[in-house]
Amino acid sequence: MKFLRLFFRYLPRYKEKLALYVLFTFLGALFSVFSFTAIIPILNVLFDIPDAGIELASLADASSLKEVFKALGNNMMFYLQQQIQSKGASHVLLMSCLFWVGMTILKNCLTYTSSLFRAPIRHGIYRDMREELFTKIIHLPVDFFASAYKGDVMSRITSDIIEVAAGIKKAFNLLIKDAINILIPLITLLTISWKLTVVTLLMLPAYLWAFNKVALIVQRHTLRAQNLMGTNVSHFDQMMNGLRLIKSSAIENRVRADFIRQNEETRHQYVIRNWIADLSYPLSEIFMTSVAAVILWIGGNTVISGASTLGGAVFIYFLVVFISMVSPVMSATDAFFGIRQSIACIERLEFVLNVDTSKEESIPSSTDAMHIDSISVEDVSFGYNQDTPVLTEANLHIEGPGRYAIVGQSGIGKTTLIDLLFRFHDVTSGEIRINGDDIRGINLADLRKSISYVNQDTFLFNDTILYNITLGDTMLNLCDVESICQAIGIHDFIQSLPKGYLTVVGDQGVCLSCGQKQCIAIARALVRRNSVLILDEATSGLDGHTEEKVLKGIESIRWKSTILIISHRLSAIKDVDKIFVLKAGRTVAEGDHRTLKEGCQEYRELFNLD
Repeated sequence: MKFLRLFFRYLPRYKEKLALYVLFTFLGALFSVFSFTAIIPILNVLFDIPDAGIELASLADASSLKEVFKALGNNMMFYLQQQIQSKGASHVLLMSCLFWVGMTILKNCLTYTSSLFRAPIRHGIYRDMREELFTKIIHLPVDFFASAYKGDVMSRITSDIIEVAAGIKKAFNLLIKDAINILIPLITLLTISWKLTVVTLLMLPAYLWAFNKVALIVQRHTLRAQNLMGTNVSHFDQMMNGLRLIKSSAIENRVRADFIRQNEETRHQYVIRNWIADLSYPLSEIFMTSVAAVILWIGGNTVISGASTLGGAVFIYFLVVFISMVSPVMSATDAFFGIRQSIACIERLEFVLNVDTSKEESIPSSTDAMHIDSISVEDVSFGYNQDTPVLTEANLHIEGPGRYAIVGQSGIGKTTLIDLLFRFHDVTSGEIRINGDDIRGINLADLRKSISYVNQDTFLFNDTILYNITLGDTMLNLCDVESICQAIGIHDFIQSLPKGYLTVVGDQGVCLSCGQKQCIAIARALVRRNSVLILDEATSGLDGHTEEKVLKGIESIRWKSTILIISHRLSAIKDVDKIFVLKAGRTVAEGDHRTLKEGCQEYRELFNLD
C-alpha cells in the first residue's frame, strides 16, 4: 500500500500519456494473441486436418462470447478449406506464415509505441520525487540534523530514491504491461476451454503464498542494506570533512579499517538480498512449466481419447497462448520483488518526508526587508535537552541604530541566542521581541531576510566570488558589490585573481584562506543593506590590522544600522556602544568597555584586564 500511495500520488500529473500507454500496451497484447491464431491453419495444413463437412456459421446466432469465438474459429476453418481446395496447401501455408510475421511486426510496433509514452511518465515521476525531496530537505529545521547524520540523509535522497525509481519502473510493468499481457491471454484461454483454465488457476494460491514469503524476506534485507549504506555515506562525509585532521593525526589506517568493516557488512546484506531476490525467475519458471505440463497431460489425454471438443490444432493453440504468459508472469514476479525492495526504501524516505516543516515553509509577505528598530530578549530560557539548559532567563535590549556586542566564555550560549533570534529553535520560555512584537508571530521568511548574519563557520558555494556575494540576486550589480568590497579592503585582492569576481572558489572555498573567506562572507552580509547586521566571530581569521580595516569599512557603510558583534577578541568589541556579558546562561552585566572594565569582574577575567 505504501508503494501504491506513492505511485498514484504522482501519476495523475501524466494522465494523458498514461492513457496512451495503456491503449498501445493493450493493442500490443491483443495482436500478440491474435498472431498466434496463425498456428491453427499451419497445423491443419501440415497434418491435413480440415473436414470437408464444415459449413459457414452465422455470428448473429451466437448468444455468448464463447460462441462468437467458436463461430469465428469455424468460419476460419471453412475459409481455410476453401483456400486449400482452390489454391493449394502450399499457398495457404505461405500466407499463414506471412500473417504470423505481419502480426508480430505490428505487435512489436505497438509495444514500442507504448514505451515512448512510458519513459516520460517514469522519468517525470523520478524528477518529481527528487524535486519534492530537495524542497523538503531545504526546509528541514536546523535541529533535525542534531539527531540525523547528514550522510544518512544524503543516502536517502540518492541510493534510496534510485531504488524507488527502479520500483516505479517495475510497477509500470506489473500494474499495466504485465497485467495486460497476462489478462488478455487468460481471457483467450477461458474462451477456448474454461475447464483447462480453471486447472491452471487452482495451482496459483500455493505459488503466491511461497512467493510472498520470499518477497517479505527481500524487503527486510533491503531495509538493513539501505540503513548500512546510509552509515557508509555518513562515513564518507565525515572522512571528507575531517581529512586534514585524519592526515595530521596519522590515523588513515584506523579510519580505513572502520570503513572496510562497515563496507563488508553492507556487501553481505546486499548479497543475501540478491540471492533471495534471484529466486523470482526460477520460482516463476518452475511454476509455469509445471502448469504447462499439467495442461499438456490432462488436455492431451482428452484430445487423444476424443473426449474433448477441442481439436488437436486448437489444443496446441491453447498451449501456445498459455506459454505466451510465461514471460509476463516471470516479469511480474521480478517486478513484485523490485517493488518489495522499494517499499523498504520508501520507509526511509518517509522518515524525511514526514518531518514537520510547516514553520520553515513560510512565504515572504512582502518583497522588502522590514526595518528593525529594536530587539528585546526577555527572560529567555532554552536547552537542547531538558537536563542541560543553555540559557536561563537571559535578558538584553538593543535599541538601534548603534553598535552592540555579546561576550562570554565559550559554550555560554551566545550563538544559541542568535539561533533563537532566527528561530532555528524556539525558546523554551520567555520571549524574543522585534519592534515590540514576539518573533513567533512574525512571518519567518520576513524575519530572516531582514537580518544580515555572518557566523563563525563560513560557508562558500563552489561557484564564483560574485555569486557567493550576491547569492544569485540579479537585482545586485557588479558596481554595488565592488563598492562594498572596496570599503572592507578586499577589492584589490579579488581583482588580482585570474578571473577577478568570476573566479570559482572551489568546494567550500578551498582555494581561499580562512580570512579571505570571512571577508567574502562579510561582503555578502553587507550587500543586503539590512537594518541589522550580526557578526558572530566573523573576524576571527583576520590579523589585527585587517580586522581593524574591515570593522571601519563596516561602520562606514552601516553607520545608520544596528551592528551586533559576538567575539572573544577585545579589539573587535571595545569601541561598541554597549556590551552584554553572559555567564551561566544569564546576562550578568551591560555597559560600554570603560564601565565594564571598572565595575564587572567577569568582564575583566574574560579579557585578562586585572
